[in-house]
Amino acid sequence: MPRVVLSNVSKVYSGGVVALRDVSLSVEGCGVVSLLGPNGSGKTTILKLVVGLIRPTRGEVYVDSCKMPQERDKVITRMSAVIENPAPHSDRVRVRELLDFIRRVRGLRREDLQEIISVLGMESILDKRLNELSRGQYKKTILACALMGEPEIILLDEPFEALDPPTVLRLSEYLRKMRGKSLVVLATHRPGIVATLSDRAIVLRDGQIVGDYGREQLLEKVKRRRVVVKTRGELDLDAYRRVGVIDIRKTGSDTYEITYDASRDLRY
Repeated sequence: MPRVVLSNVSKVYSGGVVALRDVSLSVEGCGVVSLLGPNGSGKTTILKLVVGLIRPTRGEVYVDSCKMPQERDKVITRMSAVIENPAPHSDRVRVRELLDFIRRVRGLRREDLQEIISVLGMESILDKRLNELSRGQYKKTILACALMGEPEIILLDEPFEALDPPTVLRLSEYLRKMRGKSLVVLATHRPGIVATLSDRAIVLRDGQIVGDYGREQLLEKVKRRRVVVKTRGELDLDAYRRVGVIDIRKTGSDTYEITYDASRDLRY
């Protein structure tokens, strides 16, 4: 049975701004589903409709067969969401206090909280107050609140924005491991992350679905990528080829053009 269904959904905001145009989609089971597209393509609007924050202008939205937002109370305890990039909070509550409050409300073990703290690299900010956090630190805090305890349905709007690269890698790996436990729907404009993380990618443009790809189709579409790098010395070509590089071509005295397999994680 589908967990999330949008049936012929359109959304027009005040002022006549059209966010979605007759969108239909169905998402089943667990896994990572990405909504991919530029700003203004309708990604965030879909997440808001699914969590029941707004009503569709036309069409219907269902989560676990419950109509949204009319029956939101029946499913909201199974859902968690980070919608849009929130501004840092003005509260003087400490990060540690907020996270422990969420843990106790959800009836989770301290080990569950510690795991997500480690994934997001939050050890150094636990004693900071919310109004002392940078944008990236606040993003980590609200992501920890959303992911703690692995809710059944998780909606994430641009989850990797404002995060440092090591945290992006750890968070990506954590979301991969959740494939068999939760349905994660994330909105992003980063095709590289989508290719290595998602089981399905729905591509949006101007409020319409213009592509819908399964994992194998997605990997094939982004399988070969090229980058040009500048070095201070000779590259170890054999080492690069062992980690998924398909071809290396020297284009100057200190530059190389590298063609690599984007379906592989080059860290290993």
